[in-house]
Amino acid sequence: MTTSVWYSEGVYTEIFKANLSRDLTDALKRRDTVAVTAIKLLMARIDNAGAVDVGASVAMPMAGGVAGASDDRRLTEVPRKELSEEDVAHMIREEADEITHTLDILLSHGRLDTEHLAQQADILKRYL
Repeated sequence: MTTSVWYSEGVYTEIFKANLSRDLTDALKRRDTVAVTAIKLLMARIDNAGAVDVGASVAMPMAGGVAGASDDRRLTEVPRKELSEEDVAHMIREEADEITHTLDILLSHGRLDTEHLAQQADILKRYL
């Protein structure tokens, strides 16, 4: 798992995402479905947090055109938000708390097949 090291905003997120990707590959090789689910959940959360409101941003033209399109059509790319280490840690805590809350609700209703949720929360907490 990753260790907490301070990086400038943006750089930290990219390094953290690279570490998650590596951990996901390892989990896939081990066929650890619980870890795969937890890591994919966290990766999606980070990607969604970096998204910007399309209406509020300015699209930047990209070099080159779209295959098969006329020359006046261009691809556009919107810069993503840069997340700090604190932003990522906050998301991890929220996801782990949400899973723990769901686990508590399921247990209070007599569900006993919830071990995978406890394991997912533990996996997420390792990234803090």
